[in-house]
Amino acid sequence: MGNIFKDIWTRVTVDYHDYRQELVGGWNLRREAKQIDKAVKRARFRNSKDGRTYYILKDARGGISALTSDQVKYWTAQKMFPKMNYMQLLEKSIAIVTSNQSIREQYNQVQLKNETL
Repeated sequence: MGNIFKDIWTRVTVDYHDYRQELVGGWNLRREAKQIDKAVKRARFRNSKDGRTYYILKDARGGISALTSDQVKYWTAQKMFPKMNYMQLLEKSIAIVTSNQSIREQYNQVQLKNETL
């Protein structure tokens, strides 16, 4: 029979490690959800002014941005996003903000297709 205090200490350290990982994971999820909400809010505001389509994307640094297709092309040249065509852009988008119904339908179809895979 081993030392009971050693077993208890090992159990406490393992439990604390698991608890800490879960806590940090929850913080990261909440932070990312807030970033997405703020990006959508910015995109809605900009869309109401200029009527353009805004794509909500996660960039190479980990930030979440609301960008138009021209801005995505610019930042792709700067290596912030991988090179992608229109359908890949719709796949990578977390959300879109647009007043164009056909673009919204295309986005919904692509996301629905990705969910079934």
